[in-house]
Amino acid sequence: MDRVDPVTVEVVLNALISAALEMGVGLQRTAYSTIIREEKDCSCAVFGPEGELVAQAEFIPIHLGSMEFGLKEIIAEYSAAFEPGDIYASNHPYRGAQHTPDIMMFSPVFYGDELVGFVGNVAHHIDVGGNVPGSVGGNNTELFQEGLVIPPLKIYAKDEMGDWFRKMIAANVREPDKTLGDLRAQVVANKIGERRFLELLRNYGTAIVRHCIRRIVDYSEQRMRAEISGIPNGRYVAEEYMDGDGQSDAPVRIVATVVVDGTEIWVDFTGTDEQVRGAVNSPLTATRSAVYYAIRCLTDPEIPQNHGCLRPIHVLAPSGTVVNPISPAACGGRMQPCYRIVDVIFQALAPAIPDKVVAGSHGNTVISIGGRGITENKHYVFFEVVAGGYGARSNKDGIGGVDVHLSNCMNAPIEAIEIEYPLLLESYELEPNSGGVGKYRGGQGIRRDIRFLGDEATLMIRSDKVKFGPKGMLGGGEGRPGLFVLNPNTKEQRILQSKTTTFIKKGNLISLRTPGGGGYGAPEQRPPGLLEKDLIEGRVIP
Repeated sequence: MDRVDPVTVEVVLNALISAALEMGVGLQRTAYSTIIREEKDCSCAVFGPEGELVAQAEFIPIHLGSMEFGLKEIIAEYSAAFEPGDIYASNHPYRGAQHTPDIMMFSPVFYGDELVGFVGNVAHHIDVGGNVPGSVGGNNTELFQEGLVIPPLKIYAKDEMGDWFRKMIAANVREPDKTLGDLRAQVVANKIGERRFLELLRNYGTAIVRHCIRRIVDYSEQRMRAEISGIPNGRYVAEEYMDGDGQSDAPVRIVATVVVDGTEIWVDFTGTDEQVRGAVNSPLTATRSAVYYAIRCLTDPEIPQNHGCLRPIHVLAPSGTVVNPISPAACGGRMQPCYRIVDVIFQALAPAIPDKVVAGSHGNTVISIGGRGITENKHYVFFEVVAGGYGARSNKDGIGGVDVHLSNCMNAPIEAIEIEYPLLLESYELEPNSGGVGKYRGGQGIRRDIRFLGDEATLMIRSDKVKFGPKGMLGGGEGRPGLFVLNPNTKEQRILQSKTTTFIKKGNLISLRTPGGGGYGAPEQRPPGLLEKDLIEGRVIP
């Protein structure tokens, strides 16, 4: 096996990555809901027989390394019972998942009688029941309000979904046809991955593929250690704040101490606030993923993404804090603290590697509108991840109107929204003057005005950076905070908090104005040509 040539190892590596990518394409093309079909909120991966991550397609960064934890929970519970045709699922945030809408699905892969690995995916479901349409309301206070919680369960046997599971899902969600359709799309993805994995084994044999996987994982570890060794040793500290938890206006503090020592890096959250009553707690799985993402951003993007990348990165998150809550704390809004984790790590390491970090970004804004149809007495749930401003870099402006960092979702086309839901999009544009000033300007937030055409519905907004704009970096200015307004410029105008659940009626207008990104460097150093370009393009209005 030591004589397996590097070309074979590279072919096996790219075959596994291609399998994960093809799984994702199959999932997105067969999904029913816009959140998966249009916004592509899903991830796919291939795993070894012990549950270690071997290859992951580049879809949603918050899922980096996280599926491994969910799979290992399943292996611990069912290890002696795996059979061909089985499929296992879970969305339990305190058993390896992140929040209830993200349902993970894993299939064991057998070559003959031998378990050679697993394929798996995670997809964000439009609704899994719970207190509000879309399940992850900003006003939730415990896990039980966030929809159906699925512990590690065997849901398929001999390629057939258990009728009990189908009935349980249908009885607990608002749009059972979409949810069950998306679950079938996840099955399709796993079948694609299993087929490609088996093709590889037939072409090269089990021994060679296993050997290549070990080499690939060790190679990623070596590359990651080499990258970390390029960061000056030291202890770096920074802090960030969330607006509040949806139950209280008190800011929520996140502290990160980053210790770089040779080829290893530790991120210690000691000093972070205790878990909160609202839904913005981050389960340990999500916290780890946010840390992995931040460190991966600061290292070579060509390093293959697998378990080896994670070995030199250590996360210390005290139990009972907002970054490692104790069940049944609500955690549907775990993206809010996770975005702050990314920003705080970048801020901490700015003195050590100023050319690699970026200024603060808008974070995460999601909206759901749920009610019953006008022509049919059926539930509908509209759920969207709304774009904003990306922080400026050391050598260029931030990007405007994108979903940044951990979520990375695509734009939901206006046509798809208006065809499917009782909504009219009256405005969709970049917000001038929203990016922070600096040598390089922060990206612009957006304005998205949505007119509600139904009779009555529940509106949920979950965001952050309304009180505190995204921070600038190394002298750059703060990005403009977000603003959410119901019925702007009317007698019924109401300013909404960043975490809001309320009722809306026919004709109401919801105006979403997301935060801009922070600037980088001193504003007086901005090249005159860029100032002129900003004015011409309307990104800055005097």
